[in-house]
Parts: sequence; structure tokens; C-alpha cells
Amino acid sequence: LLTVTGVQTCALPICHPGPAPWAATLAFLDPPYGSGFATEALAALAAQEWLAPGAVAVVEMAADETWLPPPGFTPLDERRYGKAKLTFLQLVLGLA
Repeated sequence: LLTVTGVQTCALPICHPGPAPWAATLAFLDPPYGSGFATEALAALAAQEWLAPGAVAVVEMAADETWLPPPGFTPLDERRYGKAKLTFLQLVLGLA
């Protein structure tokens, strides 16, 4: 289980992680609403093998926010809860 919350700037390590000691099968990302950091963070985590093939990532964002996941991630579901939206994605083997 990998939890990523409160990302304030993509100068932080989450957007530039080093090699992973192990690969997570489930990741939660909660960047500041409207920051656009989720795409870069997911791409970086996948590139450094922090996410296992087939891993599920859950990204929280503002309900009215639009975004495109990075290549290699397939949308599974989207749910809205008041002002928040949760997007469920899966890392597709060999595409990230």
C-alpha cells in the first residue's frame, strides 16, 4: 500500500522518486485540487517501478476538475462525493 497525500509542489520527491524498494499494488493520490500534479506523479511512480503491473491507483480531485491520466493507465471507475471526485485507474502491463 502506497499513500501519497498533501503534495504541494512537484519539486517534491513524489514527482521525482528514486528507484522503488518494492512495487505497490494500490496507491492513493490526493494532490491539491486544481494543481495538475496527479498526472506527473503517476507517471513518475510507474517509471520508477513504484507501482506493480496491474496496480490500482485512486486519485482524489475536485468534482469539476478534468484531467488526462498518463499513458499506461486505464480508467476503471469515477465516483463523486460532494465537492470531491475519485478516479480509479489501473496500470496496464507494459505500457507505462
